[in-house]
Order: sequence, then C-alpha cells, then structure tokens
Amino acid sequence: MWEIYRDKLTGRLHSEYWGNIDRENLKDKLQSKFSSILEKSYEGTTTIVDGHFKPMFPVHNAVFMNLMRLPKSRLVSHFYYALYDSKEAIKSGNGTNIKMIERIESPYLDEKCLTSANCTNYLKSNCKIQLQHLCTGGSCGKTNRDGRIDNNDIGEILSNKLLEVLGFQEEFEKSLDMFECAFPSIFEGSKEKLKKMGAQKVGEHKFGIISKELEKLMDETFCVDEMELYKRALEQFNYRYNKMVLNRGSCCRVKNK
Repeated sequence: MWEIYRDKLTGRLHSEYWGNIDRENLKDKLQSKFSSILEKSYEGTTTIVDGHFKPMFPVHNAVFMNLMRLPKSRLVSHFYYALYDSKEAIKSGNGTNIKMIERIESPYLDEKCLTSANCTNYLKSNCKIQLQHLCTGGSCGKTNRDGRIDNNDIGEILSNKLLEVLGFQEEFEKSLDMFECAFPSIFEGSKEKLKKMGAQKVGEHKFGIISKELEKLMDETFCVDEMELYKRALEQFNYRYNKMVLNRGSCCRVKNK
C-alpha cells in the first residue's frame, strides 16, 4: 500500500526496526528514530512513517494505521512469497528459498507439509502475526506449547487509542475512504491514484492449499484467534464506515459498536 503514499512518505523503517527480537531495546531505537524524523518535519504537517514492528506501544504523539487481510489468505500468500518471491529466493539464483525448504521440509502446502512438525509450526506462528502487530501490553496474551495464544483481549485491541484506523484488503476501496477521512493530507485522491497505477506485479507462485486436512487445521486450529479478531474488527469497520458515510464530519472517530 505504501506505493499510494510514497511521494508523501517522511520515513521508512527497515528490518532493523521490525521487532522480531529484543523488543525492549527496540522501543528506545524507535523513540530515537521518530525523534530524528520529527526534527526534520515541518510544524503543523502530518508525518507518515512506513514499517512493521510489534507489538504497538506509544511513540511520542504518533498513532498507528494498519491494513488487515483474511488470515488464511494472508498465510498462504506469505508462505509462497517467502519460498519463491522473497529476497532470499531471488538471491539464490534459482528462484527458490533453499534454506526455508530445508527447514520446513516441503515446497507446497501439501501432505508432506502436514506430516512435518517444522512446516506446521511455521504455519502456526505465521497465522498470528497480524494479531501480534495489533496488540499491545496485556492484550497480547501468552503462547501455549501448541502455538495457540491464550488470554489475548480482542476487545482491548479494537479499542486501543493508538490504533487510529484499521482497514481491510478485502474492503480496499472503503479502507482508502477511511484512511483519507482520518489523514486527508496523506490519502487525498488515493483511489484515483490507484486507478492510474494499474495492476502491480505480485507473486507468480499461487499453488494454494493442496492438502484438505492441512486446510482444516488452518481453519480449526492455526488461524482461530486471528480469524476472531478479523471478524470483530471487520464488523467494527463497517459500523464506522456507515457512520462516516452518513455524517462525513464524524469521520472514523466514533464510539465502538
């Protein structure tokens, strides 16, 4: 999505700020980075910074925006992207992330993946990434041995004041309306810009889920928590969107349903 606002981008956070490890020190790094960016920004303007880090936490007077995707769809896309379209796959010379295949023991979401603990553990951990990016503090819950997260407070996640806007890939045009409503100086005319851009190159390896049993595990075990968050967040989004349409002045800042 950053292509839509790249001409207005103030800063982009690369992998050293993504927070997969050492999150306490990451907070200090981010505070320092944001201070540096704000020093170069003009007073009274909206400063936008693109990047991934988890979980959310207060950074100066910043607020967060995010775009969710249907959990199983995102998981399948991520799996094949990591294997065939990631930087690691491109660098390999043959278009395949060899190290990842050696680790997860299957190049497809098939019966071989189903019988590999490494492959199923990879899927478990990657079908809670959106939840981890949207939670903060006590709402993040604890991970059990089976990969499930207990005690995550979805209500607290959805009412978090740090999260200004949450959009959805499956409702992309509506989401752009919502983003423009919240941040007009950044997203004004974004739908028109998107039409001019046309279709962008996406991963070419779309093998889908070959194993029905593996798909059942995704639906009934791996993605249950994130799917619950997705459903409730989408319901809240539609409520807010309808309020915005009825009364543009209220924008997306309305009471939760």
